[in-house]
Amino acid sequence: MVKKLVPDPPYTFEETLIRIFDLLRCAAAVVYESGDQQSGS
Repeated sequence: MVKKLVPDPPYTFEETLIRIFDLLRCAAAVVYESGDQQSGS
């Protein structure tokens, strides 16, 4: 049995894009909520 020199990536390209999209969506929600807490112009 031959061992692989390079392991398989943990996620597919599509899964990586979904994770990035989720992180960006969460970051946008945090920024939006933080802006609601600010007072002044």
